[in-house]
Amino acid sequence: MMAEPSGWRLVISKRIFTPTDEMLAPLRRRRDRGYEDEVTRAFDAFLVDPGMGPATYLSTSGRVLWDDDMWGIRGTLGDALTSIAVAARKTGVRALLGLAPPRPEGAADCVRCRATRGVSSPRGDGAVHHFVCFACGGLGWVSDALDLEASVVERVLRR
Repeated sequence: MMAEPSGWRLVISKRIFTPTDEMLAPLRRRRDRGYEDEVTRAFDAFLVDPGMGPATYLSTSGRVLWDDDMWGIRGTLGDALTSIAVAARKTGVRALLGLAPPRPEGAADCVRCRATRGVSSPRGDGAVHHFVCFACGGLGWVSDALDLEASVVERVLRR
């Protein structure tokens, strides 16, 4: 068993995803180029979102890890799905979108993002920020068959 890192508050999800070699190979290359820290080493994980929110990691075992020192991550299925969609965008590994559950019959397009997985917000300087849609977890659809508010937390490591 690996020693767990000290000095954080990590929210760690259950094993909810099954990353494939196609997804992991480019993440390993990124990690080998310097995207490595104590969390990536302790959990065999990849830093998939370094900021503008909690630092987020995806482990090879299919867990999402959130560095939650101040962000208030609840560790819901919606948080995990949003993290995967953000990871696909920030790392350029579009194959990560394959971790999302298949759209069930009867699912409705998300009215917030209009089934695009994201929303945009203008900044004061004329630029536009693009965000993953939190209403649907970046899926582009919603369904009563998928409870985005369900907790996926396995454990929390504290300092």
